Amino acid sequence: MLEVHNQLSLTETRLSVPFTAQSLQKSAVFTGSTLPGTFPCFKLQNHFITTNKIENIVGKVSWTYLLDTKYSVELHMYYKWGRDTALKPVSGAGVSLYSDDWDDVMQAGNLALGPRAWDDFGEVFLRHDSPGSSVRGRDWYEDFLSRVEAVQEILNKAKLTQLKRQQKS
Repeated sequence: MLEVHNQLSLTETRLSVPFTAQSLQKSAVFTGSTLPGTFPCFKLQNHFITTNKIENIVGKVSWTYLLDTKYSVELHMYYKWGRDTALKPVSGAGVSLYSDDWDDVMQAGNLALGPRAWDDFGEVFLRHDSPGSSVRGRDWYEDFLSRVEAVQEILNKAKLTQLKRQQKS
């Protein structure tokens, strides 16, 4: 993702980037090495950055894992550079826990009626009445939150392992 700063008139209805995919491709030089998370190291030519008024460059790598038959976990690594990709990027991470069924539920909802009531959240998003399901009633919340907790425990262990490696080096 490139963060571009351009002035727009109030009458413009179509937003677009001030460059083509071809000019971006010509400007990007990949070094062959990678950052943690297999994100490729690269450099954008200064001319491209200044001409197109690029303020920040952001990269994202995602991995999706099937947690069980109900939910998927998506892990994201973000890298953000200012205008100079030669400098070390600021990095961050994110985690999403979701069900593929939620897309269908969201599309079926009538958003014209306004925001959904929070009390309906469990019924709409967490209910899984599959034949072998042992989760009933208000236990949907506890079931979902126990999965969130399990993901958090795994990530905490990974973080501790990383910190121990850093202390050794």
